[in-house]
Amino acid sequence: MPAAGAGSRVGGPVPKQYLELLGQPILARTLEKLAAVSQINTCVVAIDPQDKYFSTITLPDNLNIQTVSGGRQRSDSVLNCLEFLNQGLAQTDDWVLVHDAARPLINPHDIQKLLNTIADSKVGGILAMPATDTVKYSKHNKIEKTLDRENVWLAQTPQVFRFKVLYEALLHAKKQNIKVTDEAQAVELIGLSPVLVSASKTNIKLTHAEDFALAEFILTGAKCE
Repeated sequence: MPAAGAGSRVGGPVPKQYLELLGQPILARTLEKLAAVSQINTCVVAIDPQDKYFSTITLPDNLNIQTVSGGRQRSDSVLNCLEFLNQGLAQTDDWVLVHDAARPLINPHDIQKLLNTIADSKVGGILAMPATDTVKYSKHNKIEKTLDRENVWLAQTPQVFRFKVLYEALLHAKKQNIKVTDEAQAVELIGLSPVLVSASKTNIKLTHAEDFALAEFILTGAKCE
């Protein structure tokens, strides 16, 4: 779990992942959701080397949680987590799940659906949302063309891959100096095609200040579990 960012788009002195959502830090909520999935037994969290908040949050007691230093980019943090797992904790074909700390509304049932769908895959897959709006491709805020939304998905997390696949994909991207914005992109760059699995609409990422109000509405109104 990459959790070393400052969350600058939200603003404020406290990193986004430690802001409270209905009285509980976002990161603590997210970890609880992962702990509710029986197949997940270890979580490696990449935090800022100067982090002073992680030790103050309440962690689920049924999940082995370890921390490593985060990197400059998301991919660096994930790679640091994989390096930790590579010290005898993960085997070549083990499944490794990467999830955004800022997606605390992830439904454990969706994670289970993803794991069930990719069970026989040699690569892995991701949770995503099929596009429902008309999708425009633009340059300089001007429409260049309209894309076929039947072929457009919005990537989310968790993203789950075989350990060796993800490790080699991220090393390849780093060697080629390619900045990838998610793990699936790195896997695509080595010629593999991850599976897409539809996620619940409540699996939002808390990126901007207004996202918090939406998350609170979902938690209090929809009783997301």
